[in-house]
Amino acid sequence: MKLVAIADYYRTQGARDLCHGIKDRDTCAVTQVSKSMATYAKALPQNSILIPIPSHTGHATTTLFLVEQISKHTGLPVADILIGRAREPLYVIKLKRQMPSADFFSFALKMQFAGGQIPILVDTVLDTGQTAQAAAKLFPNHQPGIFTYARVIKP
Repeated sequence: MKLVAIADYYRTQGARDLCHGIKDRDTCAVTQVSKSMATYAKALPQNSILIPIPSHTGHATTTLFLVEQISKHTGLPVADILIGRAREPLYVIKLKRQMPSADFFSFALKMQFAGGQIPILVDTVLDTGQTAQAAAKLFPNHQPGIFTYARVIKP
């Protein structure tokens, strides 16, 4: 699983604010981040397909919005094919100093993934990597890439 992260959540000026802006569906934040991510996405193989990772609601919400914007800049196709169960956000679990259960994400495919394409799992922020790893398990015969705007590296 190859990881591409554009910014550092804490160390890149403005990255944290942009990530929060995306969660709030701030179109300026989404535009800025999607353009930045599109620059890097142009280096992805042409047979890549962008797959938004579901939020704690169980559906791709803000990540779908972001991925659609990246697609507009790159022409890469989007497949909203992942679903999960509604749950507490992972950061809330971490704040409680709890460990997520084995079925915490309960990710599944809404439809069959077509072969011949490289799945690129997209999320706004990658912290522990647990969310991306759980989603990647749904593609055992592929080597999905992980594409995120910001990676959390603890100061």
